[in-house]
Amino acid sequence: MAWARALDMRQTVGSETTVSKNWTWLEERKLIRSERHHRVRKVFMLTEDGSGREYVRPEKGELRGFFGFPFVYFTERWHKELSLPGKAVLLIALSQRSTFTLVTERAAAWYGVSADTLERGLDDLRNHGLLATWLVTRKAPRARLGFTSVGHHRLNPPFGKAK
Repeated sequence: MAWARALDMRQTVGSETTVSKNWTWLEERKLIRSERHHRVRKVFMLTEDGSGREYVRPEKGELRGFFGFPFVYFTERWHKELSLPGKAVLLIALSQRSTFTLVTERAAAWYGVSADTLERGLDDLRNHGLLATWLVTRKAPRARLGFTSVGHHRLNPPFGKAK
């Protein structure tokens, strides 16, 4: 039930069952392993590749392709405020440099989301004041109008740096 409370679920037997089923799903995919100690389930992280190997924290300076996920996401309840597309695009944006572009046409291939989901997520972040977007126009002689515009983005606080 502690996990159900942490996930802001209603405190019912059904919530407890849902949490348990999700732990089981993660365990079946070798992303975690768990042990029971009386009624308490102890959970241990495994590597994200599904090999079943124990997770080892990266050493200082070791590049492992991770990014930091700010606690403010939970403490300021963004997990409740943002739509699912907004959450997905926030994760994508957190993995980018401070100023970035997201090519809608490449959303599925690069990020595993549809172009529509990417657009909805960008809109959600902008509507919540979490994303600044501006257009940069450049010459493109082969384009219909002779130029093209590219959207540039930057996360605003609390997820990005103040400008």
